Order: sequence, then structure tokens, then C-alpha cells
Amino acid sequence: LHEQILPDGGHFERSPMYHQILLGRVLDCINLLKIDGVRSLKLAFSADGKQNANFKDLTPRLEETASRMLGWLGQMTFRDGSIPLVNDAAYGIAPTTGELTAYAERLGVVPLGASRLRESGYRKISAGCYEAVLDVGDIGPDYIPGHAHADTLSFELRMGGKPFIVDTGTSTYEDNEVRRWQRSTKAHNTVMVAGLDQSEMWGSFRVARRAHVKDIEEGANFVAASHTGYERIGATHRRRFEFNDRQIRITDEVQSPKPFDCEAFLHFYPDVRPQIGPGGILADGCEIVCEGAEGIELQHYEYAPEFNRLIPATMAVIQFRKKLETVIRFS
Repeated sequence: LHEQILPDGGHFERSPMYHQILLGRVLDCINLLKIDGVRSLKLAFSADGKQNANFKDLTPRLEETASRMLGWLGQMTFRDGSIPLVNDAAYGIAPTTGELTAYAERLGVVPLGASRLRESGYRKISAGCYEAVLDVGDIGPDYIPGHAHADTLSFELRMGGKPFIVDTGTSTYEDNEVRRWQRSTKAHNTVMVAGLDQSEMWGSFRVARRAHVKDIEEGANFVAASHTGYERIGATHRRRFEFNDRQIRITDEVQSPKPFDCEAFLHFYPDVRPQIGPGGILADGCEIVCEGAEGIELQHYEYAPEFNRLIPATMAVIQFRKKLETVIRFS
């Protein structure tokens, strides 16, 4: 509990699905202690009759941890009850946020109301008709990054309570081309420089050189950060999100002595049918203006909301050099 649950209540592998699994098990522990206190009390003593240290503090520690985990999960969950599919995450595996909240209520555990997303590296924005979850943190703990993806400074976006721009999800843990694609930078709503992944993914659960976030700035209506993933080629990617009720402005700058070919990606939910218009992209009544783009292409990809399930969908690939401003305007 001390090592794996971060101060903001998030699980240290930064996967909402695994967070739900672990929270369910913490609630199970509380449940067992409440309904079987006599037998549990016996566990407090070793075979020679000596009391195990700190056992008497276990129940309040579990309750406090569950409260923080519930607060984090409440912040990360969209209005429709779903979670963002960041890092290794899929639907249909873990208890839902609604199920976990109801379970906690039966045990008398309430979410920590003042929970704010910080140490886990995520930020949640709700304004007007949309909700967005931003990833402005490291990919996970350096010594166990197996469930991490090369998705630094990516985001998910819900519009009108429905998925709009999504993480591509996870459909397999097999060491194959599908797994490599789903962990790659190109499979996320962020920027790839010189055709390289931000963090070097290999095998099914391995990471070599990995991006670290730095220089985070935040205000009432913006979040900005840089990362170190491309320092190996002399480049730094900085992204700034600005929000108001009617639009999101995303500014990408790639700082380097020489220009590199850069690509920004937007992965649309399968029900969304984007089209390239005069000023950028038109999708479900939204206008996405790409200032500084050298080209825009629509390509096919496979959305993976569950294990062993792939759904055809469309992604936008936006080519640029030094700077790109992507403005998502809501109707």
C-alpha cells in the first residue's frame, strides 16, 4: 500500500484498469476484516504468540487507502462511467467504477472528496460539452514499466458524453505486431519525431530508454509540459493544452538545432467519420483546425476496447516540422 498507491490515490503503474482491480481487492480486505474479525484477530499473532507489528492499524490504513483510490478513480472516470484506456487497459476485465463505488458504500468507505490528480501524472478537464484526460506524467515506475505505452503527453476526449478522440486500447499481451503497435507512439494522440517512439518499447512488457516529463506548467485554463524522449536525437517535444467552453487549443513545439519530420496523431472513435476540409478536419460537427500542418492524412487503425476485440476506425496523421497548433472547436 505504501509503495504502489501514490499520494494522489492512483496506482503506480498508471493503468485505470489495474487501479480498479487493486481497489476491488483492497475493498475485499476491508470486507473480510469487518465480517470475520475474530479469525482475522488470530492472524495478528505469530506461532509463538507474539503480536505482529502494526496489525491493529491495518483496517484504518486499508480504509484510508481505499478512500484515496476511490477519489482518484472518480476523477478519472468519464460521465458515462467509463475509464480512459491509457497504458494497458481494457473494458470487461475489472469491476467498473460504479460497482466499486457501490461496494465501498456498503462497507462505509467514502471517496476522498479533495482528491486531485497529481503524482500519477494525469489531469482531468471538464468544460462545456466535453471532458478530457491528459497524460502529463512519466510512463510508470522505472523498475517495472511492463504495462506502459509510449504515450507521453497524449489525451482522450469525450464530447457530449460520448467517446470522440480515444486511446487505441489493449487487445493482447502476446509478443506480436498488434502488441507492438498498441504500445507505440503512433497508436496514441501525441507527437512522433523522426519516426521514433518516445520510449523504446520491446518484447511484450519491456521498455529500454524511456521519456520523462519535465517543466510542467499549470494554470486555471492550461497545462503544459515537455519530455526527454527525443533528447537522444537532440530534440525536445513540448505540448501546451488550453481550454475554454468552446474549444481546445493544443500547441506542439519540437525544439532542435535541425528540423525533423514530425507527426501528430488523432484517433477517432469508430462511430466518428472524420473528413478533411479546407481548414483541417471535420468530424461530428466539430472543426479541427491544424495551423502549421504540412499535410493531413486519414488512415485506418483498429480500436481495441477489450481483449481479443478489434474494431476498424479512422485516425488523422498531421505532418509538421517545428510547430503545430491544433484547435478543436465544438459546435
